[in-house]
Amino acid sequence: QTALTNGEKSLSSFDKGRLYSFLEEYQKAYVELEDAKADEKAESSLYPGKSYEATGDYNYACNVYRTYLEKHGDSADMYNQLGICEMKRGNYETALNAFQAGLALQDKNMQQVLAFNEIVAYEFLSNFDKSASLMENYLKLYPGDPDALREEIFLSTRKIKSEVVE
Repeated sequence: QTALTNGEKSLSSFDKGRLYSFLEEYQKAYVELEDAKADEKAESSLYPGKSYEATGDYNYACNVYRTYLEKHGDSADMYNQLGICEMKRGNYETALNAFQAGLALQDKNMQQVLAFNEIVAYEFLSNFDKSASLMENYLKLYPGDPDALREEIFLSTRKIKSEVVE
């Protein structure tokens, strides 16, 4: 906050935008981050997208992510954010496709989060058998993930309900 209010000249538009985002001053963040997008780094598109998401403008945020992917090619981070944003819009099939595109890139830093989000997308699509199958594999790879353990409990209740209905 001090650097921003003192008119710090050495801060880039990207840094100013990130700081405004952290301070939840999203209108100011938009302006700075839009200027920063010209440097064409993935982070320069992630922060504006996240700022738009934070204010509920999921349509524009998805547009930011898609534009980056169209211009610069594949990015697991960008596919993940696009998927999350599409989930918030209720576009679960589109979200699933984004998570799967990110997984196909085999980015070791993003595999766990993308795999988890893929499971959640299948849940929202009411494909509980597929979710349960993926969760079983996920927990073999990441056995200590507390969020996954909670999801596994949820999925077990869905499996019981589907067995009763049949």
